[in-house]
Amino acid sequence: MANVPSLISKPAALSNLQDFVETHCKAEACRDVDLREIAGVALFQGSCLSVVLDVDSCLSRLYGGFFPDWIGGGQWSHVIEFLTRLVQSCRECGLTVVAFFNGTADGSRFTEWCQKRADECSHIRNIAHHIILKATPPPKLWWIPPTFLTTAIRLAFISLGVPVVTSVTDHLLELVTYCRKNAVTGIIGHSAEYLIFAQIRYFSAEKLKLKFSGSMLTEEYLADGLAKKVYCHPQRFCILAALLGLY
Repeated sequence: MANVPSLISKPAALSNLQDFVETHCKAEACRDVDLREIAGVALFQGSCLSVVLDVDSCLSRLYGGFFPDWIGGGQWSHVIEFLTRLVQSCRECGLTVVAFFNGTADGSRFTEWCQKRADECSHIRNIAHHIILKATPPPKLWWIPPTFLTTAIRLAFISLGVPVVTSVTDHLLELVTYCRKNAVTGIIGHSAEYLIFAQIRYFSAEKLKLKFSGSMLTEEYLADGLAKKVYCHPQRFCILAALLGLY
C-alpha cells in the first residue's frame, strides 16, 4: 500500500481524495469517454443511458465556456444557446438527463461552505487587483459564477423540458438516493462521495465538453481502478473514507 500514505498524510477532506484519484490514479482510475458514444451503444443494446447532472459542480461548463464579459454579468444569450445545443445533443443520441440543484443549508457541511466562500473572496480580490494593474480580463483560474447564473440555468432547463430536482437537506446524499431509486446509469459531478457511495458510473463535471461535432467528451472515474491502486475492494470504500476521517 505504498501509495496510500500520500493520501492519509493530507488533511482529512473529500477534496483531497478526489485530487488523489485525479493526480495519482490517472492511469488506473480515469479514462476519457464520449457520452454520445456510450449512449449510442446503450441504444443498440436495447437500453437507455440516463445521467443525473450535479449542476453546482459544473456551473463553469454550463456557462458555455470562458468569456471576458462574465465580469459584467455574463452573456446570457450565449448560456441559453449552449444549454439548448447540449440538450439537443443529448436527445439526438438518446441520453436522458436530470438536472439536480443544491437547495440545502446543511449545517454538517458549513465548514466546507465557508471554505468555498473564502476561496471565492480570494479570487475576487485577485480579479480586482489584476484589472486595476493590467486592465485586461483575468485568468480563467479565477472564474466566479455570475450572479443569478444558477437560477438562469434552472429556468433554461425547465423551458427546454429537462427534469429538474432540488435537494432540501443533504445534497449529495439525496442525489445518490435519487439515482438508486430511479435506476439511473451515472452521475456527472465532482465529489469523491459519488465514487465511494454511488456504486454507479461517475463522470467528471469539470471535464465535460460539448464539441461542435456534437460529441460530449468527459472523463469517467473507475471504482475498480481506484480499488487496485489502494488495494481496497470497492465495497469497502466506505471504511476507507471513515479511516481517512472523511466521516
